[in-house]
Amino acid sequence: NNETAWFFAIFPNIFCWLLPHSVFTLIVSPDYDAIEKAGDGSQLQDLIGRSIEHVDLSVSREALSQPDAEEKIQQMWDYYVQLNDEDVEICEDVQKGISAQSYKGGRFSFRFEEAVYRFQNIYIDHMVGERRIMPGDDVI
Repeated sequence: NNETAWFFAIFPNIFCWLLPHSVFTLIVSPDYDAIEKAGDGSQLQDLIGRSIEHVDLSVSREALSQPDAEEKIQQMWDYYVQLNDEDVEICEDVQKGISAQSYKGGRFSFRFEEAVYRFQNIYIDHMVGERRIMPGDDVI
């Protein structure tokens, strides 16, 4: 389909965007090189939670054959970088927030975190072997 985009994740660290003209893949992994360099553990605490993003962009031959392909691909890449940088900043701010002594756990915003909350509960239920239908899902 030339108008459909698919976004999916393979838990816990692989993400993929299938677009009509291209495929983005993102793999997040621990910064093993930095951990290995820390060696004796003196800097290891600073590396906890640090990760590296490996990103690939594959573009269809048809898209590459367009006269302005290079410019469009660069615009698409720049847009991805902008969005990703914003996401990283948000994630880093959340990590700071949940590290605060005053944070006792739970959701920050019931309105805006419903999808994440539901996913986490479905995942937790699966991990502990509990089969449960989330409220509202029984009407589908």
